[in-house]
Amino acid sequence: MHGIPVLAALVGALVPLAFGESISPGVAPSIGIFMQFDSEPSPVSFSEMKTEVAHLMDSTGLRLNWRLVKDNRGRESFSDLLVVRFKGSCHSGPVPVKTQTSAPYSEVVTLAATEVVDGRVLPFAVVECDQVRRTLGEDEIISEHQQQSTFGRALGRVVAHELYHLLAQTTQHTHRGLARATHDWRDMGSAGLRFQEGESRVMRQNVLRHSTSFAPAN
Repeated sequence: MHGIPVLAALVGALVPLAFGESISPGVAPSIGIFMQFDSEPSPVSFSEMKTEVAHLMDSTGLRLNWRLVKDNRGRESFSDLLVVRFKGSCHSGPVPVKTQTSAPYSEVVTLAATEVVDGRVLPFAVVECDQVRRTLGEDEIISEHQQQSTFGRALGRVVAHELYHLLAQTTQHTHRGLARATHDWRDMGSAGLRFQEGESRVMRQNVLRHSTSFAPAN
C-alpha cells in the first residue's frame, strides 16, 4: 500500500447516524461496516476482504458486522461504525501481480482516506479501488481466482488501516505493522503484516470507553 493518508474530506454522510442503546456489560462491542460500491467486487474478492479484515482485527476482540448502505433500514445499533465508499472499479479483472524479483514502485499513491474535521476522525472513508489494483503490480499474470483473492486481501488491509484511524481516533501512524503511513506492493501478500499489540489495545479501549452505541438511521 503506497501511502494511506487520512487528512481528506472526501465523503458526505452516506448513512445518517443516531444514538442507540448502551453497550451491555460482558458483551464484545460490535462494529458496523457499511459499504457502498461504484462497481462491486467478485464474490471471491468480497469474501477474501472480509476474512482479511477479521483476521487483522481479531486481536482487538471487536465483532465486525458487514452491511450494504443500500440495505440500511436503521434498525440495528453498533458500538461504532464506519461507512466506506469503494470508488472506481472494484472488480479485479486481469490484475497482474509483481514477482519478488521485480523492482518496487517508487511512486506514492493514495489508496484510501478517512474524513477528519477539527482533528476528529469521522466514520466516513473512501477506498480507491483503481489505485489498489494498480499497486498490485504488472509483471506476472496469475490465475483469475488468485487475482480476485489477492485483490480482496489488499482491500481488506486498506479497510483495516482506516478502521484503525477511526477506532483509535488518531491521524498519526506508527513505524511498524499495518498502522504505518506507507506500504509497498510486497506488504499486500506479507503474512506478518498485523497491528501491534498496543494498537489493538487502544482500538478496543476507545470503543469500550463509549457508553453509547451508534445506530444508522433512515
